[in-house]
Amino acid sequence: MSEKIFAVAGNPILHSKSPEMFNFAFKKLGINAIYIRIAAFSAKETISIANEIGACGLNITSPFKEEMISVLINIDENAKTIGAINCITNENNVWIGHNTDANGVVGALEHNLGSIAGKKIIVLGAGGAAKAAIYALVSKKADVTIINRTFGKAKELAHKFGCKVAKFVELAQNLKHINILISCIPTCERIIPKFALCKKLAVLDANYSIQTALIKDAKTNDCKIIDAREWLFFQAIPSFEYFLGRKIPSTIITTMRETLYTKKTEKKNIALIGFMGSGKTTIAKELTNLTKMKLIDIDENIEKNTGMKIAQIFEDMGEGEFRKIESAELKKTMKIQNAIISCGGGIVLNEDNRNMLRKNCTVFWLWVDVKTIMKRIGKCNSRPLFGNKNRTKNAKKILKQRLSIYAKASDVLINTVGKKPEEIAIRIFYEINKTG
Repeated sequence: MSEKIFAVAGNPILHSKSPEMFNFAFKKLGINAIYIRIAAFSAKETISIANEIGACGLNITSPFKEEMISVLINIDENAKTIGAINCITNENNVWIGHNTDANGVVGALEHNLGSIAGKKIIVLGAGGAAKAAIYALVSKKADVTIINRTFGKAKELAHKFGCKVAKFVELAQNLKHINILISCIPTCERIIPKFALCKKLAVLDANYSIQTALIKDAKTNDCKIIDAREWLFFQAIPSFEYFLGRKIPSTIITTMRETLYTKKTEKKNIALIGFMGSGKTTIAKELTNLTKMKLIDIDENIEKNTGMKIAQIFEDMGEGEFRKIESAELKKTMKIQNAIISCGGGIVLNEDNRNMLRKNCTVFWLWVDVKTIMKRIGKCNSRPLFGNKNRTKNAKKILKQRLSIYAKASDVLINTVGKKPEEIAIRIFYEINKTG
C-alpha cells in the first residue's frame, strides 16, 4: 500500500519546517505516510491539487488562512469564530477546516512564561495568525490590545473578540505598559522603534523563516524572546491528532520538537522532477535564464552519450538497462554544483536516485494532471511507457503508482497546470531566494 500524503501549503513555503516534524513522527510511529510542501498560488488551487494527489490532510499557512474560509463549506466552530483555517482534514472525501493556531500561540507562551491570565498583551496585525492569537488569548483571560496599520481592521477585530484597540502611531507608548508583544505582521523590516522595546518585555514574532528586525532589536534590548518555532510546534500536535485520530506519544514529542532546531544543509543545486509532460525541460531553461546557473538535462545527456534516443534505448535494451544508464548519469551530475537539473520522469523510481537528489539538490516536483499531460504530448511516440493503445488509461495508472514516490523525492510540489513556464520559474526562483 502506498504512503498516505499530507502537506503544508502557502506562499512562500520552502522555508516551512512542518515536514521535518511530521515525517519524524510518522517514521518513529511506523505510520505509512509522507508530508510535503505545496507551493500554491491560491487557497482554491491548494484544494484542487490536494484532491489530485489524494492528500489525506493539509496544514495551511500564510497567505491562505483567511481565504480558505471562503473555499470550504465544512468548517468547525473554532475556525468559523476565528475566521481563519490552518488545518484541513479529508473525511470520506469531504474537506473539513479547523484552526490549531490558537493552540499553538497559547502553548508557546505558557510553556515559556506560565499562565497568561491577566497578562497585558499587544497583538500586532489583523490577518489569520493574528485572529487565532487574539481568540486564544481572550479565551485565556489575557488583557489584549490589537494594533494594526489599518486601524479599521483592528477596531473590527476588537469588537468581535471583546478586547482593546489602539492606533499604530500609539504603539511605542502602549508598549510601556504591557507584558507580551506578539507580532503577526509578515515583514522583516523594522516596524517598532528599537527604544520602545523594554527589557521586561516578552516578544513573539510569528515569522520564523528569518530573523526579523523586531527579534534582533528585542535581543539587543535583553527582552525575553519566545521562538516562533514553538508556536509551530504546539499547533502541529493537534493537527497530527486531526489527521490521524491519535495522540503523539509523549516519548517522542521532545525529539519531534528538536527537529525544528536542526540547521538545514545548504544545497547548491536545483532539481526538477515530475511526470512526462510536466514541463521540466522548458522550465529548467527559464530558470537557468533567471539564476545564471548551469543547465543539465539528464535525458539529453543520455542521448548524447549513447547516440540513441530514449525511446530507442527502451526498445532495444529494455527499461531496466535504461534505468541503470540513468542512475549512472545522475551520479555523475551530483559532482557538479550550482546547476539546474532537469530529470527524467522515472528517475525517482530508484531509491538511491531519490536519496542523491534530496541530499544534493532542492527538489521541485512539477505537478501536472493527466488531461494536461495528454494535451501537451499529443500523439508523440517518444513516450515508450504509454504504448500506442489506451494511452490516457496507461498515463493515469502510472501517475497514480508514482504519486507517493514523487512526494518522497521532493522538497516542494508546484502546480504547472494553466501556467506559463516563465511563471513557474519565477515562483521557484522566489522560493529559493525567500528561504535563502
